[in-house]
Amino acid sequence: MGGDGRLARSAKEASPTDRRLDPEIAELLPKLPLRDSRILTPSIAREQLIALAQSRSNIPLPQPASVDDVSIPGPAGSLPARLYRPARMPASTVVYFHGGGWVAGDLNTHDRQARLLAIEVDAVVLSVDYRRPPETKFPGAFDDGLAATRWAAANITELGGDAARLAVAGDSAGANLAAALAQACREGGPRLAAQLLIYPAVDAAGDARHHALVRRPLFARCSRRTRSARLAVASSQPERLAGGRHLHRRVRSVAR
Repeated sequence: MGGDGRLARSAKEASPTDRRLDPEIAELLPKLPLRDSRILTPSIAREQLIALAQSRSNIPLPQPASVDDVSIPGPAGSLPARLYRPARMPASTVVYFHGGGWVAGDLNTHDRQARLLAIEVDAVVLSVDYRRPPETKFPGAFDDGLAATRWAAANITELGGDAARLAVAGDSAGANLAAALAQACREGGPRLAAQLLIYPAVDAAGDARHHALVRRPLFARCSRRTRSARLAVASSQPERLAGGRHLHRRVRSVAR
């Protein structure tokens, strides 16, 4: 009984989050960027994401059949992008948008994720280095994403080769872009087969019920998301918020 009682007390004292935490996630948490919203600036956010990616440089990268840096046309000039091809062709084509609070991240910080996506989904992945605030104000990132998605549709034979299997994907802020683009494509094309949203930022207000279920959020808190949103939409032009940009419109209203 005494031993059972000690075990019961230990389980009771441990937080629900600690009991469910995967050991690999527990090792990664101290390295997570964007933790302190009081000092968060675009340059700090970018440096931290780069440092996080570099901290895993000793881990071999997943190896799809090929990886090539390319340039695609954008609304304000060419956009850097990276093309990942699977071993089997033809394949689906996924246009991927990296996360980073709308202001940070690039092709290199999310290279590992894009490689893994190409392998696991068995798809051609086009990772897009969209323009970011504060250098490019909203809706520059959205416009870049829409241009990249339409370019992929127009050049599908050079990519996955199957026009019926075009999708958008992203993580965090990139998933917000993917979701907004899916709405825009539903209204104005091209036709998408799917959207893959990885922990998407679709509730910038942070008022969803699931936020209250986690006592100590492991990743982004509302203050950090709201600060990133403010940076992203600074000096936006309200008259340009139209069509499929409903999710960005929500972020803009919260960030005021």
